[in-house]
Amino acid sequence: MKRVKLYIAMSLDGYISTPDGSIEFLNKVEGEGDNGYLAFYSTIGTVVMGSLTYDWILRHARVFPYAQRRCYVMTSKERMNNANVTFTQQSPAELVTQIQQDSERDIWLAGGAKLVESFLQADLVDEMILTIAPVVLGEGIPLFSERVPMSDWKLIQTQNYNQFVELTYKKEE
Repeated sequence: MKRVKLYIAMSLDGYISTPDGSIEFLNKVEGEGDNGYLAFYSTIGTVVMGSLTYDWILRHARVFPYAQRRCYVMTSKERMNNANVTFTQQSPAELVTQIQQDSERDIWLAGGAKLVESFLQADLVDEMILTIAPVVLGEGIPLFSERVPMSDWKLIQTQNYNQFVELTYKKEE
């Protein structure tokens, strides 16, 4: 069974961006190489993201960074598919079932916070890979909202990338 993996970076105080959606704070931290990104990305067959994350990528990237993978954007609005993404209004459970039938590799939840919330509420996340930046933002968009249900996780790996620390957790059965 293909696993659903949350792979995301955040500040020490749990924010994935500043209030205006900026992730520039991550670029100010001294990392190491690609901070493990390519090793992670090689395990992924499908990328799933929310529409705010997709729109942010379109504004900030010169080329779509996930063109080499199947990519779904979850949205509540009708949008036209394009060469890089399929827009979907399916529930997280319906989408995961479909992807698991079609993909040979794991599924990456690339963000944002609302998407993470919906997948955790549906109990669909198998693994969390959280990269912690040594920055306290004080405010911003939190990774986990108050609406995320309680769940138990087991730490299975830690990795340092200079000033970043990557924590990998698996869902407790």
